Amino acid sequence: MTGNARMAFLCVIALAFCLPPVKASDIKRVNVCELLSRPEKFAGQVVSVRAEVDKSYHWILLFSKECKGGIMLELRSEIEQKRQCELQKDETFQKFDKALFDFQNGSMDLRNRIRADFEGRFDSVFAKKGNRIVRVAKGYGQKHKAETRLVLCKVSDVTLLEPAQP
Repeated sequence: MTGNARMAFLCVIALAFCLPPVKASDIKRVNVCELLSRPEKFAGQVVSVRAEVDKSYHWILLFSKECKGGIMLELRSEIEQKRQCELQKDETFQKFDKALFDFQNGSMDLRNRIRADFEGRFDSVFAKKGNRIVRVAKGYGQKHKAETRLVLCKVSDVTLLEPAQP
């Protein structure tokens, strides 16, 4: 990362500590495909998105069958001070968390497909600078492979669906 890019990235991080809590009226409702097609437009904003969940050993991915790709879901507590909203560990979160660890017998496959509304701060490795879209961060998750992430604040409307047939 160049000196200017590093400074810009550090300024964005510093601002995240100074921002006031987000009001419900400030939360943008978007879909997964919008976030993946124009990540720089939503970077740093608190959004609400309905998505399905794909879980692997290293991460949780939010996706839609309508488009390719996915968004890493960030649950870790060390991200807390940068959330812009507090992680709500209510009954709905507990239902979601339990479903993440309910596996089919003899496998690491989830017993049910999970679909829910996720609210949180959307991060992207891309930002708009003038008329150009540039990479401003390494990435997120295992080996920095994810180009986008949603730092979870709230989960709602959790629906458990039958697993997909092979």
